[in-house]
This record gives sequence, C-alpha cells and structure tokens, in this order.
Amino acid sequence: MSRAAAETLFGAALEASPAFARALDRADPLAAFRGRFDLPVGPDGDTVAYLVGNSLGPVPAGTRDALSRETERWARFGVDGWFEKPEPWYEADERFLPALGSLVGATSDSCRLWEVWWEPPRPRSR
Repeated sequence: MSRAAAETLFGAALEASPAFARALDRADPLAAFRGRFDLPVGPDGDTVAYLVGNSLGPVPAGTRDALSRETERWARFGVDGWFEKPEPWYEADERFLPALGSLVGATSDSCRLWEVWWEPPRPRSR
C-alpha cells in the first residue's frame, strides 16, 4: 500500500510503530469479534498474524461443535437426516436466506418480482 493510500485510511498521523498499531487495535470497532475465532498460535504460544488473502480465514470458535453435531446426526440418521427434526438438512438454506438476503440487499419482495420478471432462455432448435 502506498503511503498516500495509508494516510487516506489512517490519517496523516500514520506511523510505523507498535504503539500506533496498538492504538489502531484499541480503536477497531470490530475488535469485540476477535474472541469468536480460534486464532493460529506460533511456536512461542502467541497468536500469529493471519494475513492470507485467499483463505476462509481463522476458524469460527463454534465450528468444531457444529461439525461434531452434524456428523453425529449423519452417523445416527444417515439419509433420514434430510428430514429429521428439529433441523432437517433440506431446510438448512431457509435458515440462512434472511441473513444472506440482507447481505446482498435482497428482500422477499424483490425476489418475488425477479421470479415474475425473469423468463428462462428457451432451448435452441435447429
């Protein structure tokens, strides 16, 4: 990142020092979310910087428990897990649709309008 770009983001008081980095960390509005992730640890026992751009990022703390629950259901119910209450797999996407819709700016009304407006392409014939 160029100095000019960094100053745009962090202000003219930008400096390359641990004290400035700690000040930015203290002012970070997302800092409270740090505890929701299992961060990688280096040989010295300290958490390491996670700066990989092509990655899923650090593991959310609840992931192991969620995977364990679902694999237990898979082992217990097999294919019937698709329909077994209280959380059948076939309904999984419906639990995430409201959050996903708000992420992309969609509403149930806009989706209904899209269904009415969109016409699938007709198959070509010779």
